[in-house]
Amino acid sequence: MCNMMSLHLKNTLYEVAPNFVELERIKSMSISDSTLDRLAGKVHALNQEKKQRLRKVPVFALHVSHLKKLWVYVYL
Repeated sequence: MCNMMSLHLKNTLYEVAPNFVELERIKSMSISDSTLDRLAGKVHALNQEKKQRLRKVPVFALHVSHLKKLWVYVYL
């Protein structure tokens, strides 16, 4: 999801719990319930933003279509 939304995974995880950045060096670690709750909240917020962005795609496509028609009209 982070890639699709142009977010950096480490930065996103750091917002939830700064010790996540250290995960590359640690094979296993204990994660508290509150950290899991914050992570779940972040995932939910990202899903909501993704849905909002996807709703904008048809509007953007319509604008691009109009621009193409205008370009053809002006330059032909």
